[in-house]
Order: sequence, then C-alpha cells, then structure tokens
Amino acid sequence: QEETPVVLPNLEYSYISPPGSFGGMTTLDADLRALTREKGATSQRISLTPGWQISNTDSLGSITSFRTSVQGDLYNVNDVSTPNGLKDAVVGRIFPQAIVSWRYPWIRRSGPNSQLLEPLLALVLAPNGGNPDKIPDEDSQSIAFDETNLFAANRFSGTDRVEGGQRIVYGMRTGVFGELGGNSTLTVGQSFRFRKSNPFPLGTGLEDQLSDIVANLQIKPNRFTSLLYKTRFDHDSLRARRTEISSAVGPPALNLNLNYVFFDRTSGFADREEVTAAVKSKLTNQWSAQIQTQRDLTTEGGTLSYGGSLVYECDCMNFELVYARTFTTDRDIPRVESLTLR
Repeated sequence: QEETPVVLPNLEYSYISPPGSFGGMTTLDADLRALTREKGATSQRISLTPGWQISNTDSLGSITSFRTSVQGDLYNVNDVSTPNGLKDAVVGRIFPQAIVSWRYPWIRRSGPNSQLLEPLLALVLAPNGGNPDKIPDEDSQSIAFDETNLFAANRFSGTDRVEGGQRIVYGMRTGVFGELGGNSTLTVGQSFRFRKSNPFPLGTGLEDQLSDIVANLQIKPNRFTSLLYKTRFDHDSLRARRTEISSAVGPPALNLNLNYVFFDRTSGFADREEVTAAVKSKLTNQWSAQIQTQRDLTTEGGTLSYGGSLVYECDCMNFELVYARTFTTDRDIPRVESLTLR
C-alpha cells in the first residue's frame, strides 16, 4: 500500500504572447515536480508544452480557432507499478496535438431581450496511445467530465495522462439575455472517438466511443437569484448518471445557498446523494460570516459535516476563523472537530 506522497518542489509556469501580425499567439506551459514516498512509487518530472493558436472571424460571423501544441515530458521514476512488476526507469514522451474548433453565434433582438443560438464543433487530432506503463498516474486520477472540459484538448485533470486519438466534438449553446441583467443559458454537447480504444476508466462517461451527453442550464432572473443545473446522461439509456443543482437566493447581506449532488454507482464508486446548505452574510465591506451543513441522503446516510466561519478581508490581509466538525470515517481517518485560524 502506497503512502501519502510529499510533493516538493512543484513549480508551474504559463505564458501567452501578445497577438502577432496575423493574430496568432505563442504559448508555453512548463512544469517541474518532485514526488517522494518512503514506501511506494516516487518520481521527478519535467514537462514543457510549447504551442501556437489563432482565431478568425469571417464575414458571416462564424468563428474558427486553431491550436497546435507539443507536450514533452521527462520522468525519473522508482518503484513504479507496471504489468511486469515494480520498475525503476528514466522515460520520456513527445505528444503532439492539434484542435480546430468552430462556432457560429446567431443573435436576435426581441423587445428588451436578446436571444442566442450557437452551434459548436471541434476536431481533435493526436497520435494514438501516449501513456507508457512506466509513467505513473499521480495527478490525473480524478476525471470530472462535464461541459467545462467537453471541448478541451486533454480531458484528464493533470499532466501525467494524455488523451490520444482522434475525435469530433459537437454541441449547442442557447440563451436569453435581458436588458436589466437577467439571463438564462443552456449548453448541451457530446463527443465521438474514432477508435474504440481509450485511456478512460469505466464510469467517467468517456469510456465508450460515443461519450455521455453533458448539459448545463443556468438561470439568473436578477442579481439576487441564481439557479444552476448540471447533468450527464448515459448515451444509450439517457438515464442521468450525474445531477448537480445549485441555487443562491438573497442579497450579499443575507444569502442562502442550497446545493444537491447525485452520482450513480457507475461513476466509479457507490451511489452518492448529498445536499449542502449554507447561509452567508456580508456584515461590512471587510467582514463576512457563514454557517453550513452537509448531509448524506442515501439509505445509510446522515449528517456529514457542519461548521461556520468568520472572515476579514482588506487590501493587505485576509483573516479567517473556521470551525468544522466532520462525521466521515474511513480506515485510519477518524471523525474530526477543528478550529482553524488562517
């Protein structure tokens, strides 16, 4: 059993150049990480990803964007688990990728409102594979597939895993926008992979050639009320595999937040259904307070946590006093009651 790692140092750098004469921009993402365990896999990683991107709006109003990049990684690993046992190695990876995206926003004025209809399309090209057994997965194990990363070049959360292969992504965004600031938007999309093989585990919504359908509905009738509904539908049965509902009501002086989340058992763990409620109050320009509670709604559920916080913020200092009590236990993780000053 591997121990919790120590990550030191962990340095990240990102650069985007000003637009050139034709509007193209050069990018660079760099990463340096050393991960150490007394028992289990250890690794040191250097990653460099230079890229170039450009966007063009034609005379009809459609917007075409192009981005290409080459990710270069060098790993020094010890005791990494492979199908042939534990290995020590120095391993490298060169992974080129290109993405062409297109969108065509249609806008119509109707009285005090503006209506939006925008088809979305993208083609992602990359070599197949790209994840050698000797490169350990330390930062890409959590995969949350939704509308925010539907059109991303790499839908893994980190650098250790890359998404090889070719795929097409398509979707639609629509919305209504009022003159007084109220608006409602809906985004729906899906992707199709040209090859059956893929690097994603079962339950992520990306394990098949045809991905699950993701959707996001946001309703903000005024600045004091908002509702967010996010879901992921199974591409065969159209059954909801994930549902998230968030609502916020009230001015900053007294704001009520209510959040509901549901994941079915195919998402990599047992059924999960929870609700979180919080009351927030901005007492002054600098002082704010909050109380919240979280409850498990499954059959053997109950209160998972509750607590509160008092926060002071100004231009030169943040001060936070947090009380929390958690009731979740897992092996050597006990229930915790804590008072934290930060």
